[in-house]
Amino acid sequence: MPHDKILQLDGATVQPPPKGLSEAFAFWASQDKRRPLLDTPGAQVTAGQLLDLRDRWSASIRSRRLASASILGLWTAEPLGFLAGLLAILAAGHSPLLLDPKEPRRRVIQTANTLRAAAVLRTDGEHLELDPCDSDPARLSAPALIKLSSGSTGAPHGIVCSEQAVIDDALRLAAVMELDASDRMLANIPLGHSYGLSVLALPCLLLGSTLVVPRRGSEFETAAAKGVTFFPSVPPFLRNLVDRESAPVTPKTLRRVLSAGAALAPETARRFRWQFGVPVHAFYGASEIGGITYDPTGTAAETGTVGRPIPGVEIRLEPCPGMESGQGLVTVRSSSLARECLPATDRSQLASGWYRSSDVAEWDDQDLRLLGRATEIVNVGGLKVWPGEVEQVLRRMPSVTAAFVQGRPAPDGETEDLHAVLECATPPSYREARQWCLDALAPHKIPRRIVFVAAMPCTERGKLDRKALGRLLDS
Repeated sequence: MPHDKILQLDGATVQPPPKGLSEAFAFWASQDKRRPLLDTPGAQVTAGQLLDLRDRWSASIRSRRLASASILGLWTAEPLGFLAGLLAILAAGHSPLLLDPKEPRRRVIQTANTLRAAAVLRTDGEHLELDPCDSDPARLSAPALIKLSSGSTGAPHGIVCSEQAVIDDALRLAAVMELDASDRMLANIPLGHSYGLSVLALPCLLLGSTLVVPRRGSEFETAAAKGVTFFPSVPPFLRNLVDRESAPVTPKTLRRVLSAGAALAPETARRFRWQFGVPVHAFYGASEIGGITYDPTGTAAETGTVGRPIPGVEIRLEPCPGMESGQGLVTVRSSSLARECLPATDRSQLASGWYRSSDVAEWDDQDLRLLGRATEIVNVGGLKVWPGEVEQVLRRMPSVTAAFVQGRPAPDGETEDLHAVLECATPPSYREARQWCLDALAPHKIPRRIVFVAAMPCTERGKLDRKALGRLLDS
């Protein structure tokens, strides 16, 4: 991706040296030390202060005399600690492993050992601690950022992305989302997850955008008080906003709201626009390759799609047995493709310069419509059904804000029936839901059983908690 300009400050374009993320940040930050980068409930942090903390922590890491090009876990929920730790690890010549701050210490150490990290870095304010790991430390051929997979389909694994790959992804997204140094961004999603890294942490470090850190429970009020312009979020949070009995004040400065991580119900997208006067822009990506599609018009979420390919990203739908005409596995190519996975396993997902996902989709004009995962295909009476296709129809029902469909063993013991969980404030009857489905689906695609809930169980990343939903269907 031909990006030779990273930062534009007060009309002056700053061109970074052709090096990594930490060097690019230091290059412009040393010239504009007073630029505010973090606006937290307790204090404001400038570019100069972050640069000083990076240098101090980097020197501390070097003093530990770790083997060069080691993997260091980064485990912190503090935005300042995350940004400074990320920059310091890279400046010291090591590779940061972005650990989940919500995980307990036992799980974190276990993950770090599995991925052969040399130590885990944790922070407390401006203090840094390094806890050594018990594993035989791995050494990468070049410093990289290591993301963790969501773990929604199994144990999380490490996704090794070169610094240039994550920079390309962040700049590509900043261009299509029209983000720049003047933006004030609500930091309401974890910075260490792939989504938050690409649309919050990296724009802050590369563009000079300000991260506004809200108090928990007053996120939208903080956005209004602090002049937030950009608000990336997840479906559960957006649903909670539109369901509040007393709607919060709409930030007058807000110009872009983003939803990613899971499917947003069309009704929620429409209600958000009606209540707050700002559309929700759909965004779809993967840790292995970054951003894939984006909706520049703010209309895709209201029709159940995830937008069109981001410029610089190539998408093809790879047909597989059992799929209908026009359907296929989402397969993607861009300069942001991950280098490898840890532990080293089957590389077929990253083969030949393409990322081969497990997501099944179809085109709806220029927009991509996700239908579900290939691993979730259900055999209903000998006929193949993609649960995501049924979920799309159910999410369009009035009052339904989320839907989950899964195959469960049928009475014959050989095939499966479809069972569904619907989130809705006013549950329809099963007969009404069945009739709604009959108007859009073949009879064999209609769920045999529907469970109605007031709120779907979700993970910290805004994705549906599939294990909890499975237990709900088993009850």
